[in-house]
Amino acid sequence: MNFVLMFIEVLLSFIFILLFYKKYKEEGLYIISVILFILSIIFSLKNIEIMNLEIPLGIILPTVMLVVSNILVQRNGLDAIKKLTCILSITAIVIVTLLILSSLIIPSNYLYNTNIEYHELIKNNIRTIIATAITPLIVIWINSTMYYQLKREKNNVFISNIFTALIISFIDAIIFSILVFASLIPLNEIFIIIAIVYVIKFIISLFGTLIVYKTKNIITK
Repeated sequence: MNFVLMFIEVLLSFIFILLFYKKYKEEGLYIISVILFILSIIFSLKNIEIMNLEIPLGIILPTVMLVVSNILVQRNGLDAIKKLTCILSITAIVIVTLLILSSLIIPSNYLYNTNIEYHELIKNNIRTIIATAITPLIVIWINSTMYYQLKREKNNVFISNIFTALIISFIDAIIFSILVFASLIPLNEIFIIIAIVYVIKFIISLFGTLIVYKTKNIITK
């Protein structure tokens, strides 16, 4: 059931990307990127179980954001990525800072247990929150640079996306898994999590290739 819901989440995200892009063009891509980024940080507070391992739900939307970055590169080159990473960096600082501050505020006695649970939720997931905020910024830049070079050499959307996805999904999985799980769980479990996260991200990236191709047709028109 979880995989079905995850698929629906990805599908809806891609639909919203197309809708925002068709309606607002480049500005729409920045808007949907910020929305997906904020949601990914929120979703990172919830774990799902895959192969008896706890994995943050927030791994999904950052991969969708890579599709957005590829569309921006397709449209305006690396200058658009500089703007995107700047916007997302500011968003990350604001969201993470406010989440931490909100957990430190002394709660009222009304619904005290709920307030304490919120405090513990933020406290126990602070590494995951920071990793979910930092990893996309690093990966988006690496992905966009690689995608841009491949696009210049091959000028083929499918080749550029698939080859980039193959490498970037692995880098993404490694960075995120190390930031979240290093020193907390055995090394062999970290390797398994990296493999699981890699497969999930790679499948999403492949699906995203169709979205990039669709937006290229919109650009052409």
